[in-house]
Amino acid sequence: MPTAGNAGAAWALYAARAGLPITVVMSRTAPLSQQAEVRATGADLELVDGSIADAGIRAKEIAADTGAFFAGTFFEPYRLEGKKTARLELFDQCGDQTGMRIPRTLVIPVGGGVAAVAAAKAAEEATALGWAAGELPVLVGVQAEDCAPVVKAFEEGRDDVPAWGRPTTTIAAGLRVPTPAEGALVLDRVRASKGTMLAVAERDLRLSVRHLAATEGIFACPEGAATVAAADRLARREELEGPVVLYNSGAGTKYVDAL
Repeated sequence: MPTAGNAGAAWALYAARAGLPITVVMSRTAPLSQQAEVRATGADLELVDGSIADAGIRAKEIAADTGAFFAGTFFEPYRLEGKKTARLELFDQCGDQTGMRIPRTLVIPVGGGVAAVAAAKAAEEATALGWAAGELPVLVGVQAEDCAPVVKAFEEGRDDVPAWGRPTTTIAAGLRVPTPAEGALVLDRVRASKGTMLAVAERDLRLSVRHLAATEGIFACPEGAATVAAADRLARREELEGPVVLYNSGAGTKYVDAL
């Protein structure tokens, strides 16, 4: 499977638990902690030059040559359905004895876009099943300024997401996705929710990591901390409707060198 880092480490651990062989392909610039996690499981780790897009090309080659299952983002249902269950748990925790409650606004980091699509799917299904009443959530997708293909497409009013044509250097490895496979689906879900896409500057990513740690005792990854900067911007413009939930997708300990 190709990965920006976190997903590959998680899949390697799951594969080890299931007794399945796995080859994980990631960029040489992926956090060393995530590379170490993959190696620790005994999985095969292949590093490539470039981004997750280049890792995807190499992973497809390996799958074609070996007959292995290609577990790229949106090429299998398991990640989407798994992330959907996390949103159902959130709705349950926000609710009471009468049923689930869906927050008004969900602020979510967008790399490949699975989390945003999963959130929309969870809300639609919970409402359709009668598990939760009320409005569907407004989705706010967040990317890093130096790798923001979905934000750019959203602002330009496009229905497709062209590849990001510039090098990406953000410390948020999970947001280094220049060619999201289902960027058009993310655009569709965000627009349908009457939400928006925002890009966050690198300085604000770092400041938000420190802010969360100092004020909440949460050492978040920069991808998750980006949601704080984005929500703050919307709040200052009086465009943030509550209740609001911000998603943190990993631990800051994986980024100590970059931070």
